[in-house]
Amino acid sequence: MKNRLYIYMIISVLILVSCDKNKVFEKNLEIDKGLWNSENIAEFDIDINETKIPYNILINIRNAHLYPTSNIWLFVTTVSPKGKSQRDTVEFILANEKGEWLGDGMGDIWDNSLPFKEKIGFPKKGKYKIRIQHGMRVNPLPFILEIGVRVEKADLGNKPI
Repeated sequence: MKNRLYIYMIISVLILVSCDKNKVFEKNLEIDKGLWNSENIAEFDIDINETKIPYNILINIRNAHLYPTSNIWLFVTTVSPKGKSQRDTVEFILANEKGEWLGDGMGDIWDNSLPFKEKIGFPKKGKYKIRIQHGMRVNPLPFILEIGVRVEKADLGNKPI
């Protein structure tokens, strides 16, 4: 009976993953021992092959319920294939005013996929880099378990490009 349940769970996950036709890139990096030192910059290499469509960039954050604040500040640097870089400082809210964690939770672990850039264009084909560094005053930052990036084709609905 347990084997049958595991088979059903695996099939369900495979179906959900295969239905994600808008995903261009997604990778999450585990933070060693859940202690993110600000000097440990997470780096992601993203190959862009289509330049005529808009994209969304999301930041994935996995935190434990013991994370000490309701937000996180990040420095996100995007580097083009020609080496031009742009640095953004962004704040993401991980818990509401009542202290309830946002995102999807399973026990004491919470996952958020938060919009960083929406409906943007990549002007050149090639390899883009996204580097993420935390900008919190506490260092190392405890209970951040993973940091990641997702790039997906933007859903335009009926809007022309």
